[in-house]
Amino acid sequence: MRLFFATVILLVLSYPVFSQSESTYVVLEPQGHTGTIGNIFFSPTGEELVSVSEDRTIKVWNSETGYLMRTLRGQMGSGSQGVLNAGAIHPNSLVAVGGLIGGQESGLYDIRLMNIYTGKMSRTFQGLNSPVVSLAFSNGGNLMAAGTLSGQIVIFDLKTEQTTMYTRHNASIKCLIFSSDDQQLVSASNDGKLIMWDLSLRNTGSQAASKELKSHTGSVNSVAFSPDGKYILSGGSDNRIVQWDSKGNFVKELVRISDDEFGDQFGLGDIHSLAFTGDGSMVVAGTQLMNNENARVYSVPDGNLVSTIKIHDSPVFAAAAYGNDLVATAGGEERDIVLWNPNTGKVHKHITSHGKSVYSIATSADGRIAFGQTRKEVPLLNDRGNLEKVFDLNILDIRPFSNAGDFRTVLNEYNGVTFSLQGNTFAWSNGEKVEIPGSFGEPLCATFTTTGKFVVGTTLKILVFDQFANLEKVLDGHQGEVNAISPSHDGRYIYSASADQTVNIWDLNRGTAPLARLFVSKDNDWVIWTDKHYYATSQNGSGHIGFHINNGKDNEATFYGFEQFDLVFNRADEVLGALGSKNISLIQTHYQAFKKRIEKLGLDEFGLQKSLVAPELRLTIPETHVNYELLDLNFSATASPEAFLSSIHININDVPIMGSAGLPANLRNREAKMVSSNITVTLNPGDNYIEMYVRDENGIMSNKEVIYVNYKPTKSVGRPNLYFYGIGVSEYKDGKMELDYAAKDARDLASMFAKMKFQFNEVKIKTITNENVTYPKVMEIKSELDKTAAMDFVIIYVGGHSIIDENYNYYMGTYEVDFSDPSRGGILYDDIEDIMDGIPARNKVLLIDACHSGEVDGQSADLLEIAAGNRRGIRSKVFKNKGGDDTTLGLSNSYELMKDRFADMRKSNGTTVISSAAGAEYAIVEGQWKNGVFAYALIDGLSTRKADLNHDGKVLISELQRYIYQTIEDLTDGNQKPTSRLENLKNDFVIWR
Repeated sequence: MRLFFATVILLVLSYPVFSQSESTYVVLEPQGHTGTIGNIFFSPTGEELVSVSEDRTIKVWNSETGYLMRTLRGQMGSGSQGVLNAGAIHPNSLVAVGGLIGGQESGLYDIRLMNIYTGKMSRTFQGLNSPVVSLAFSNGGNLMAAGTLSGQIVIFDLKTEQTTMYTRHNASIKCLIFSSDDQQLVSASNDGKLIMWDLSLRNTGSQAASKELKSHTGSVNSVAFSPDGKYILSGGSDNRIVQWDSKGNFVKELVRISDDEFGDQFGLGDIHSLAFTGDGSMVVAGTQLMNNENARVYSVPDGNLVSTIKIHDSPVFAAAAYGNDLVATAGGEERDIVLWNPNTGKVHKHITSHGKSVYSIATSADGRIAFGQTRKEVPLLNDRGNLEKVFDLNILDIRPFSNAGDFRTVLNEYNGVTFSLQGNTFAWSNGEKVEIPGSFGEPLCATFTTTGKFVVGTTLKILVFDQFANLEKVLDGHQGEVNAISPSHDGRYIYSASADQTVNIWDLNRGTAPLARLFVSKDNDWVIWTDKHYYATSQNGSGHIGFHINNGKDNEATFYGFEQFDLVFNRADEVLGALGSKNISLIQTHYQAFKKRIEKLGLDEFGLQKSLVAPELRLTIPETHVNYELLDLNFSATASPEAFLSSIHININDVPIMGSAGLPANLRNREAKMVSSNITVTLNPGDNYIEMYVRDENGIMSNKEVIYVNYKPTKSVGRPNLYFYGIGVSEYKDGKMELDYAAKDARDLASMFAKMKFQFNEVKIKTITNENVTYPKVMEIKSELDKTAAMDFVIIYVGGHSIIDENYNYYMGTYEVDFSDPSRGGILYDDIEDIMDGIPARNKVLLIDACHSGEVDGQSADLLEIAAGNRRGIRSKVFKNKGGDDTTLGLSNSYELMKDRFADMRKSNGTTVISSAAGAEYAIVEGQWKNGVFAYALIDGLSTRKADLNHDGKVLISELQRYIYQTIEDLTDGNQKPTSRLENLKNDFVIWR
C-alpha cells in the first residue's frame, strides 16, 4: 500500500445530519430486491445489468459474476411514495426511472436520470400529471418517451427541451419502444390498443400521426422492435405473441400458449415481457405458467420453442438480452434475476435476495407470532402458506414452528357475524357489504378483530373498517402484496405478512404507519425495527438494514449502513418497550448492555446525540473496467463542526486492509478537520468490493463510498500459502480442570490441513499445546502473520477452557491460567482478535472450541449428562460450579454472551469466526474419531467433503459454517450451540477442495 497525503486544512461544509424525521428511514437491504422487478436492461457495454424495482431501488450488477456493484436511491416517503414502476437506459449509461416519485401532494410526478457508475442524479423531468409506468430512450439517445398510468405518452427532446404529448390511450401504458431508426414509437396499453406513432410528424402535435395495430383481444403488455427494424412483436393477456411488419401490418401469430396445456382460467399464459436477442433470430418471453417455465426463448420468424428455464416461480415481468448468448429475466415471488444462455437454457448466475416472501401469519395469546415463507401451490383467501417459524416478541428470539394449537390465524366471526368474498366485495352475514375499490388492489386476506373491526389485506394496502362496514383507515407500509393478516388477542394490534419479505406490526389505536417491522432471512437471521428507528437483531441480522436519508427530490439520497448509527439505534431495550413487553428484567439487562458498550468507548447517552452529525467523504470513482493490480483511490474527507477526523478505513471484500483501527487521519500530529489524499491498494484477482469511509474522534463514521472492480490478471497468478496454527490445552496447572481432547484436536486438525499442499504453494503448520500454551508464545503468531500476502489463507484453531470474569470479560485459558482470576495467565479475547487484525492475508478463519468452566450448576450438569447420554458415542465432561458465585453465568447466558462477543470480530477485522459454546466438553468416544464434537465435525465435514453442500467439488467457508452448525446441534441434541459469522458473502472463499 502506498500513501500520499496532502495538506491538512480547516474547511466548513454542510454535513449529513441524521434525524428522526420524515427525511430519514430505516430500510431493508437484503442484497437482492424485495419488490417486483419491473425492468432490467444491460449497459451499452454489456458489463453491467441494471434492475429497477418497486422497492424504490435501482441495482447495478456485474453481468458476468452476478455481483451487486452498487444500489442507486432517490427521494422516498412513507407508504408508496418513491415506488419505481419504470426504467430505461440511455446510450451513455444514464438510467431513467419513473413511478410514484416527485411531489405527489401537488399531483405531479417526476422522472429521474441517474448515473449507474456513480449513483449521482443527473437531472429530473418534472410536471407529469400521472405516475410514470413505462419509459424508453431512442437509439440515438436524443428522445425519451414516458407512458403514464392514465394513458398519456410524453416525448422529451433532450436537445431542444421540446415535449410532445399523445393521448389516444385511455389506460395504463404498459410498454414503449422506438424503432431502430428512431422514426417510429410503438405503445402498448392495458386498454388493449397497440399504437404506432410517426415521429416525423410529432412537431405538428397531430394525433392522426398514428396507426392502431389490431389483433390482441386483451391487455397488450409488451412490445419489441427487431434490431434490423423489419419486425415488431407484441405480447398480451390473450396468451399470444403477434408478429407485425415495420409498417404495422399484421404478419402472423408467432406463438400462442395453449389453453389446454396450461389453463388460462387461472390467468396463466399472459405474455408480460419481450426482448430480442442481438441478431433478432430469437425473442425472450416472460410469462406465467403452471410448470414454472415462466422464461422462454422462441425462434423468429418460425416461433419454435428454443429453450426455457424453470427457476422463476411466478410471472416474469422483465427480460433483456445482450448479443446472442446472454439473456436476463426477472420475476418470481422471490424477486430473483437469472442470467442464462438463450440457445441452451444453461444458467450462468442466479441472483436472489437473502430474504423470502412471507405468506402466512398467526398470533398467540402470550405475544408470539408464527409465520411461513413458503407459498401454497394454489393460494386462496386466508390460505396462502403454512406456518413454519415462531418469533417471540417478548424476548426477541426465533424458533421452528411446532404447536399449531397455540396460535390463531384469523377471526372469521364476530358476535355471530361471518363474511364471504364475492369478487371484490365482502358480504357479511348481517347484510352489510364491504366493497374493495380497484385502486386498493385485489383482496387476498381478511379478518375480524376481537373488538369488531374488519381488516382486509390487498395487493397494495391494508384497509380497516368499523363495525358498520365504514372505511376507517388505510394502513400503508408494505411494498408488496399483503398475503396474510392476523389480529392480536386483545384486539389492539394487527400483524401482516407480505411479499416484501417482512412482517409488519400495526397498532390500531394510532396512525397509519407500522409500529414495527420484522425481517427474517433464509438462514433465520433477523432484524426488527420500530418507527422510531430503534432496532434489535440476531448475530448476523444487522447487515440487512440501513439508513436512507433524503436530500431533496432533485438529488440522490444518502445511504448509510447500519454501522453508521449503530451505537445510537441498536437498542433491544427500546424495541422491547415499543412492543409492550412486560419482561422488565430483560429490558433492563439490554439497557445495561447498551450502557456498557458506550462506556467502553468513552461515550455517554447525552454525548451520543453528537453522533447524529457525521463526517463527510468524497471519493473519485474510477472506471469499473480498470484491469490493474494496483488501484489509486483519490479522496477528500471533512469532519463535522463538533469533532476532528480520527481515522481512514478501506475494506476490500469486507476485510479492512489497514486493520480495524484504520490509518490515522492526523499523521502530522495535528487536529485534522479536512484531509485530501491518494491511497494505492492491491486488488484481488476477481471480484473486489471496495468500501472507503472515515471516522471522527467520537467513533462516528462518514458515508461509505463504494467501488466495484472485477480484476482479471493478464498473466498467471501464483498459488497462495496456507498458515495453520493449532492451539489446544488439555492439561492445566490446575489438575482438576483437565480436558480429554483439546490438544489432540489441535494436532489432528494440523494433520488434516497438512494434506492440502496440492491447493497451496506452501502449507505452514504450527501446533502449540498444553504447557507450551502461554501468552507470549500465542502472541508471537502475530509477527509471523505480518509476513503473509494478500491472497494467503490463515486458519487458527483454539481449543480448551474459556472463562468469563465478573465483569463479563472473555478469556481463553492458557496452561497456567488462574480460573478464579483469568486475568492472571489468561488471554483476553481482544488479544486473540488482534492476532488477525491488520495482517496482509485476507482469507482468515478463527476456529474456537472452548467449553466454559465454573458456570454450570448442579441441575444443569445433570441435564447435560442426560442429554449426552441420549446419543450413541457422545460423552460430556461437566465442570461443577466452584463456589456458587451469583455472578457466574448459566449456560444459555454464556452462549448469548459468546455470540455477542464473536459477532463483533468479523465486522472489525474481516475474520470469519466459527465457535463452539457449551458448558461441557462433548466428545465422540466411539469408532475411529475420539475427538471433541467440534473438531469431529470439522474433520469429518472436510475430509469426507460432506460439507460440500452443493456438491460442486469444493467447500466454501459459508458451507462449512452451515455444516458445522447443523452437525454439532444434531450430535448434542441442541446442547452445544456453534456460532459463526455467516454473511461474509463478499469473501466467501474456498477452504477445501
